[in-house]
Order: sequence, then structure tokens, then C-alpha cells
Amino acid sequence: MAKKQNTTNNNSRYAVIGLWLSIISFIALLVVVAMKVFETTGFYTPTDLTLIPRLIGGSVAGMLIGLGIFALFDPNRIRRFLSGRQAKYGSNALITTIAFLAILIFGNVIAYQNPYPLDWTEEKLNTLAPESVEVLGRLPEPVKATAFFSTQLNPDAARDLLDKYRINSKGKFEFEFVDPNRNPLAAQEAGITGDGKILLEMGETREIVATASENEITNGFIRLLNPEKYSVYFLSGEGEHSIDEAGETSYTRIRQALENKNYVVKTLNLEAQAIPEDAKVIVLAGPITPLSTQAMNSLKSYLASGGSLVALENPVVLTDFGTKSDPLAKYLSSDWGITLNDDIVIDTQAPSSAYNATALQYNQHPITEKMGGVGVTFPFARSLSVAFDVQDVTVTDLIYTTDQAWGEKDFTSIEVGQPAYDPATESVGPMLLAAAAENTVTNGRVMVIGNSTFAVDSNFDFSGNGDLLVNSIDWGAEKEELISLTTASPTERVFVPPGAFQRMVMLAGAVCLIPLAILIMGAASWYSRRKQG
Repeated sequence: MAKKQNTTNNNSRYAVIGLWLSIISFIALLVVVAMKVFETTGFYTPTDLTLIPRLIGGSVAGMLIGLGIFALFDPNRIRRFLSGRQAKYGSNALITTIAFLAILIFGNVIAYQNPYPLDWTEEKLNTLAPESVEVLGRLPEPVKATAFFSTQLNPDAARDLLDKYRINSKGKFEFEFVDPNRNPLAAQEAGITGDGKILLEMGETREIVATASENEITNGFIRLLNPEKYSVYFLSGEGEHSIDEAGETSYTRIRQALENKNYVVKTLNLEAQAIPEDAKVIVLAGPITPLSTQAMNSLKSYLASGGSLVALENPVVLTDFGTKSDPLAKYLSSDWGITLNDDIVIDTQAPSSAYNATALQYNQHPITEKMGGVGVTFPFARSLSVAFDVQDVTVTDLIYTTDQAWGEKDFTSIEVGQPAYDPATESVGPMLLAAAAENTVTNGRVMVIGNSTFAVDSNFDFSGNGDLLVNSIDWGAEKEELISLTTASPTERVFVPPGAFQRMVMLAGAVCLIPLAILIMGAASWYSRRKQG
């Protein structure tokens, strides 16, 4: 019996070989996993692509063989472990691990079957914008997208984006990917002449999206909803904002927004040409000098025949009108019930400056119907007054300031930076900033805003500034169904990647140091328990 016990003790001495083999294999596994991470990030490229998988397999095999050697040469310790206190602790840990894995698997199954991810980014960068979702809700029939991506482009980002559209479309949107190099006939039939483009089809209507971005795709949907091209003319010749030359005071952003909605945007000089027959809306954006008699006669005839005008006029003191009369202002007052007051609105409740009149109240109208929670800022605006008794004209007072604003008429006080309300000569708020009118007989439409600076390129994307002007033109074109379907420009963010040393430190910490720390703590805990008996 004693001889048998000695033999067992002698064999147990070899069990430590298996234990060390397992530990070394585990460390090797960590190193190989680190190599795999370095390969993924571009730090390391193996000459043999099968090397890392074979090393991982060898490390795992070494761990299992080591554990087998340990069990073979020291079975008594295994029996004590399984029947002792360690087994109880081990079984509890095993049960906890199984429960955790079960919850993890169950949660992933639910997430896969109900793919509505939560987006915790500041600007909801991983969620479709409300405008995109609303466009999908207005689709009259299903839309199919064909994304033409060759093997030279990674389609993952485009696929994820299109899948978001599919999820939010309630069954009205499907997509597929086609390689234009392998299937050139399909690309030719679709009119695709480049890589990474997307064809949208709704019935017989087609639109090609140049890039796989949310702005471009949603604008493509909007063009599907608005296949008929309407012409919008911006007047020139009186110092209006330019829609052609980029700059802080230009109107190139409004041009881009309108073209994204399938409008044809042009300029028009009424001194040189008559109003074209295809003019759906005419925009007068901040004239510096008054319109001539010839231009006014053209506008009057155009509106009398059912045309639409969006007039944006700044305070007289900020123009070159001087003592000259404003024939357009007189016409708007007498024939449309909208009077442009000779003042500058001072708004003491404005968040940035008292000279930036801020929209506080919107009255019910298609232009402002969906702008209740979005403000508009009008730098150096003039106020309006309306008359509701003009024959055959329906006037709506659209936008008001706070009741702390007033119409300053003492422009000298503004020049010295000390405007003050004078109850004897000035009107107190709320001040009217915008009004719309419609002739019930001719169907002519007029939208008047006492400011043009709110929609220049440098202000267009601020809050609801650009939306107000685009909505006004949609209403003038009698395209109310397009109102509020204007996509916003995404905020540009610059990601500065960490340097090579920082990435090495992060990878070493994640792949090596953390697992080793856990291993050391586990060994220390085991040694402490064993020492205590």
C-alpha cells in the first residue's frame, strides 16, 4: 500500500509540467491575439495569411494538452477540487457565466429580430433625421434602390444606411447591390456612369443619387415626390444677394437647397427681359435700390395672372433708397394689405444681440405649420403691419417677436449703440416680422419678410432660418406637400486619430495587460484560499 502511495506522489511531480504548458500556451494565445489586432489596424502584415489562425489553434491545443497532462498525473488533486470548496465556488462561477451568456445571447436575438438601435450621439448621427423619416412616410408607392458598388469600394457603410431607410419605410423601400464591373449591362440600362452611385425607382420615375449619404439619398426621395421641375427666378439688377457667387452674404445655399428639391433656379433682370412663362415663383432678395417702373409693371401683371412673389426687404436705412420712394412697398400695402414699416426691430430678449430679432410666435399657416419648436433669427430687420380688409385678399400675420421688442425709428441712437423705446413715436412688441397673402380670385401669392440677411449663406443653416425661406418658396409654388422636407447640412467634425505610440499602449492594455492582471488576481486569490486551508 505504501509503495502505491509513493508511486502516486512521484507521478504528481510531473503534473506541474502540464500546468506550465497551459500557462505558457495561454500567454502565447494573448500574444497571437495581439498580433491579430495589429494586423487589423495595419501595424503588422504577416507574409503567410494562415500563420495567425494556425498559431491560435496551436495555443488552444497546448492549453488543452497541458490541462490533460495535469489531470493524468495528479488525479487526486482533481478529485479534491471537484469535491471540495473550490468546486462549490467553481460551480457558482460556472452557473453565473452560463446565465450571463444566456442573457447575452437572448438580448442579441431580440436586437436582431427588432433592429431599432438606440443612438446616444449628440446629433443622432446613427439615426435617420426626422426629415428623412417624414419623406419615407409620404411615399405614395414602394421605392427600390439599386446600389452600384464595385469590389474597389467598401459597401458596408452604404448598406447600413440603406438598411436604416428600409427599417423606417414600413415596407415601402427595398434595396440591392450590383457590381457594375461584373454586370455592366445593368449599369448601362440604369444610366450609371460611375462607382458608388444609387438608382432610386418609384414606378416609372427614376432618380440617380451620386453618393451614399443621407442628405443625397433623402434629396433623391424628395425629387421622386416632385418629378415636375418648377422654375424659381431670383431678381437681379438692384443689388440683391447673389445666387451664383459664393460668400457670406450670398444666396448659394438656398439655391442648392431648392435644386435638391428639383427646382430650376435662375436669375432674372426685369430691366433686360420680361418674366418668363415658366416662372413659378419670383424672389426679391434684399434690393439695395428701388425697382423701376418697368420692373413694377412686369411684377403687377405677373401677380395678377396668378404668379407668386417672395419679397425680402431690409430696413431703408441699410439700403441706398435714400429719399426715393419704394414702389414695391406701396404696391404691397395697397393691393395686398402688407406694409413695410420704416424702422429697425430691437429685441432685448434675443439671446445673442438686441439687433437680432428672434421669432417667438408662429401663427397657423402652411409655411410655419411645422416650425413651432424651431426659431428664426433676423439680423437688423424691419417690422410689418397688416390690414385684413383688402378686397379678395386673405392675409396671414405669420411671425412675431417677444413683447419686449419694439420698432426703433431713431436710427442715430442705433449708430451710437444706445437705442431706447419712445412710446410717443414707436410701436412696442410683439413686432410682426413676416406675413403672407393670397388673392382668392387670381390665386396670386405674396410672402413678405422685413429682412433678407437671415437667409444668407453664413446664416442659412442656423436653426430654422433656411427652412423659413425654402418653405415660403414651396408655398409660393403651390407645393405644400414639399414643405418641411428640406434636408439639413450635417455638422462637419474632424477626427484626430491617436498616434502610433498611443495606439500601441491602448492595444497592449486591452489585449495583454488587462487579461494578465485578471490572471494574476485569480492566482493570488487561489493561493490565499489554499494557504487558509
